[in-house]
Amino acid sequence: MKTTLEQLEALDALRKEGSVSKAADQLGKSQSTISYTLQELQDTLDLTLVEKDGRKTKLNHAGLLLSEQVEVLLRQHYDIENLAGQLKQGAAATLSIAVDTSFPKSILDATLKLFHSQQKNVRLSIKEQAMSGTNALLLNNAVDLCIGMTPPPGFLSDKLLDVEFILVCSPEHSLSNQKNVSYYELKRETQVLVADSGSMDVSFGWLSPNVKCSVSNLNEAYRLVKGGLGYGRLPVHMVAEDVQSNELCKIDMIHGFSYTVSLYLTVGNKAQNNSVKQFSKILFDMVKKYQIKSC
Repeated sequence: MKTTLEQLEALDALRKEGSVSKAADQLGKSQSTISYTLQELQDTLDLTLVEKDGRKTKLNHAGLLLSEQVEVLLRQHYDIENLAGQLKQGAAATLSIAVDTSFPKSILDATLKLFHSQQKNVRLSIKEQAMSGTNALLLNNAVDLCIGMTPPPGFLSDKLLDVEFILVCSPEHSLSNQKNVSYYELKRETQVLVADSGSMDVSFGWLSPNVKCSVSNLNEAYRLVKGGLGYGRLPVHMVAEDVQSNELCKIDMIHGFSYTVSLYLTVGNKAQNNSVKQFSKILFDMVKKYQIKSC
């Protein structure tokens, strides 16, 4: 004879509630039913799990030790039931998202946190890309959603927001003290730029082709520019606080100081499920909620 879910739930409830009467209330059953179920469990295991403390029934040492493992087992059981319910309603077991490196991390983090609180059994796979890299994953059906630049034809997409890039350098860099800097003066300096992670070799903001340092993401570019290796075009939301605290300097350009890139949310053609819809809704809500920093 095997233990049953009802027996394990009764043991767990007795440990958490401290008495048979409260355990019965918590499970919506009578006290006699709980007592009988606990006795069945003890008979099945051939092990005494409860003892009397005056008129009160409580777990003994063996019962307490066993109930700790029962709690873990019950939590896994409920997780399986929840996952099955979500899959039945069309949820994805895994949600894969390609995200352009320029997308504000504060918005992404808030979106992921809220989505995970609502869909705890859905595995999240976040793939940071640069420029055409997001579209490459989308075209190869490697992701369900794409947060990136101009989407490829044949996909449903909606604009999320605009990201402004500006030219900055460290206060120690020679460009920080120059006025009315020209394109030709920039060409003599080292530019830190983010390489395209896709196959199209897109180079937004590439100004000095002879002297450059390419990195894989904006966090690395930010670190090197701030360290004084060279200048770079970085998102305003990433550098606003540094500019205000004089840890980074805007480069005083004659023209071409900034440019703006639009980012879109694009849905993969094979990704029509409830998880995609829920994540998309949360993302748009967060974009409206969070105010992007400016300087």
